[in-house]
Amino acid sequence: FWPVAAAVLLLTSWGLTMLARRWNKRDRASAFYAGMTAAAILSLAGGGAILAGPWFSGLDPTSHVYPAIVWILVIWTALHAAIGLIMQVYCIARRLAGRMTAQYDIDIANVTLFWHFMAITIAVTVAVIAGFPLVA
Repeated sequence: FWPVAAAVLLLTSWGLTMLARRWNKRDRASAFYAGMTAAAILSLAGGGAILAGPWFSGLDPTSHVYPAIVWILVIWTALHAAIGLIMQVYCIARRLAGRMTAQYDIDIANVTLFWHFMAITIAVTVAVIAGFPLVA
């Protein structure tokens, strides 16, 4: 349950970040702020949800290699979700300060590029920790 919930939350954050970039390019500030704020909230929730999976399952990383790998993947993904959250909040702050506009938008372009990486990370992590046990 938790990995799939995390994937939904984090992939929705990725989608909202892409939409926020489009809205910024069209100079729709209120849509940009709403999208990026929602994306930031979903990033925080998704990072927590991905960590909740092995925590509530009681996986002990010192007991076997599989729980250790699960924990490493989950920590890697949660750490990058936290970095993505900082980037999203940074874009909101830059736009509020007038330093990011529809014309000068490299900040949101780079953040969107990072979130493309996050989408791949999320898909691979969830496939490994939720999909592989089903194959066995």
